Amino acid sequence: MATIINIQNVEGQVVKDFGAAGLEYKALFGAEPERQLHANYVTVNSGGITKNHTHEWEQVNFILQGEGILVINDQISKTLEVGMAVHIPGGEKHFYKNPGSEPLVILGVLGPMLESGKKE
Repeated sequence: MATIINIQNVEGQVVKDFGAAGLEYKALFGAEPERQLHANYVTVNSGGITKNHTHEWEQVNFILQGEGILVINDQISKTLEVGMAVHIPGGEKHFYKNPGSEPLVILGVLGPMLESGKKE
C-alpha cells in the first residue's frame, strides 16, 4: 500500500557523527522490513559537511536547493547546483560540503539496503 507523508511533519535530527558539521537529517521512508528503498531529506547548512563514508548500497541524490561540492574517493568530483542528480554506486567513498551562503538541500534515495548494512 502506498505511503504518503508531508516533509513538514517529519522531525529533523541534527547529525553529530564524527566528521559531519552543520547537518540536519530527515528520514522520509526508513528501515521498515518490507521497504527496499529508503529516502531522506538532508540540509547541509552554510559551511557544513557530511561524513566521509561508504556503504554497500547504491544511492541517488537530487539537489533541491543551494550549491555544493561532491567529493568521491578523496577527489573533488563536481560542483553541484539545483536540478542536478548524482548516482553513487555501492562501495564508493563520498561526502558533500557546502562552501556557499545558502543551505544545500538534498533528497536522497538509497537501496536496496542489505540486511547486514546500516545507515551511515
